[in-house]
Amino acid sequence: MSSVSENLGGHAAPITTTINGKEYTFSLITQKIKSIIERIIQDRARKELMNDKNDLGDEEFKLAYGAYLDRVGAGAFTFGGPICRAFLQSVSGLECMVKTLANISADEASILVMNYPDQVGPVVSQVFAESFRQARVTAENPGRAATSAS
Repeated sequence: MSSVSENLGGHAAPITTTINGKEYTFSLITQKIKSIIERIIQDRARKELMNDKNDLGDEEFKLAYGAYLDRVGAGAFTFGGPICRAFLQSVSGLECMVKTLANISADEASILVMNYPDQVGPVVSQVFAESFRQARVTAENPGRAATSAS
């Protein structure tokens, strides 16, 4: 039977790669990484709302902020959800992911994404594949998971 850590991808080693002569270590996607990404997306949505505050009346802003809080409470910014997927498919989302996974500055992540996409893309794809390997195996063999837990 697998442990919770194994099921969440926590048992695998990080992925180390060299890009432009510098070695980078990319962690796998853990609950902590998911939480960081979710908070970044929530903060971006909140910041956009606050930027629009002056264009809204007090009542309109209360309604808009209430809708934002409802979305947070409903899990609209959850890792893997539609908003998150759209964000991660954008350049800024990929930069955010690289920054978080490699534990580097936003500027360095931006340079990597913009100047070395042929090297960054495959390592990020490998991170996703390794991070969700157990979930993929379970989805491919649903009966296997049930019998191994018995």
